[in-house]
Amino acid sequence: MINFNEVSNAAEIFSVSSLAHEIWNAHYLPIIGQKQIDYMLANFQSEAAITKQVQGNFKYFFAENNNQLVGYFAIVRDCDFSSTQISKIYVSQKYQRCGIGSEMVTFIEAYCASAQHHELWLTVNRLNTQAIHFYQKVGFKKTDCLVQDIGNGFVMDDYKMVKNIKAKTSDAVTIYRTPG
Repeated sequence: MINFNEVSNAAEIFSVSSLAHEIWNAHYLPIIGQKQIDYMLANFQSEAAITKQVQGNFKYFFAENNNQLVGYFAIVRDCDFSSTQISKIYVSQKYQRCGIGSEMVTFIEAYCASAQHHELWLTVNRLNTQAIHFYQKVGFKKTDCLVQDIGNGFVMDDYKMVKNIKAKTSDAVTIYRTPG
């Protein structure tokens, strides 16, 4: 059984940042190269960056299976447009293709539906065919191409993918909090 825990303290932020380094270095090397990986991890997935995001409007969650950290995701709600962005969604390589990513999306959909949000969206690197295939499998559709300068000579060359969600009053969202 997968448990989703909202990141709420420095130890959890450290764990998520460490997992980000593992996942990004295993997956993104052939897609964006080591220099861009290092830059993006330092600027977007370091302990300091995650702390700042959590103190802002990001909600980070980590996924556990049998007390083992297996993945994480972050969402940002946009109440003005009744939508939620999946800012990050990652599963450790050794746990991919086990249904964890699908469970994450299901959890996020229920979480958004409970807030009366009707649209879920994300961006994904255009060369990340494995992720694009997964997102299409769980109901996302490509809607736009985005190129964003992220500094230091790097760009994010992405597709925007969107999934419409329906509010379901029967969906329950359970968030586990660890002591601390």
